[in-house]
Amino acid sequence: MKAKYLWLDLETTGLDPKTNCILECAALVTDAKLNQISNSVERVLKFNENNRICGEPIDAFVEIMHTKNGLWDECKIAATTAYQLDFVLRYYIGQFEWESKPILAGATIHFDRGFLKQYCPYFERELNHRYLDVSSLKLMLVDVFEEPFAKANAHRAMADVLESLGQAREIYRRIKADRAAADAPEWQLDEYHQRHRDD
Repeated sequence: MKAKYLWLDLETTGLDPKTNCILECAALVTDAKLNQISNSVERVLKFNENNRICGEPIDAFVEIMHTKNGLWDECKIAATTAYQLDFVLRYYIGQFEWESKPILAGATIHFDRGFLKQYCPYFERELNHRYLDVSSLKLMLVDVFEEPFAKANAHRAMADVLESLGQAREIYRRIKADRAAADAPEWQLDEYHQRHRDD
């Protein structure tokens, strides 16, 4: 079974990769049908004791958010650096046979790639230029299905990876169901729409 998507999420100290840094990374691999085919990888990165990372003050909102979810405390005792994360991620994707280069997948995934390009440049060069952006899919399909997608707002890397993958699987299921319904006889369409209302 060949790997296709690299599901990844980063937690960071802010929005600009030039002045902010990575705090946490999580990733896992799926095939084209979104079946997980590997163990995941997670790393919490080293935190500077004087509450500054990359020489920039930490945004108060970010500090409060990650204090509540426990990430700050983990960063204070972590030993992994961004340089080491670059190696870890390259080693991780090197364990799989890929259809092509790994396609980065997740929510608003271009944001994460900006930080990867800044802090994990050797790994970033190994990635496909394409993305699977769940946020874009949700934006379109909310209008189609007229149902919002719930968001947990955990702001921890692995929780966010699993949430994005779960939402992608739900989108995949709905598209397949609607495609099957479009090819079904009229009496089966009535049954399909009744089940969909009940879901």
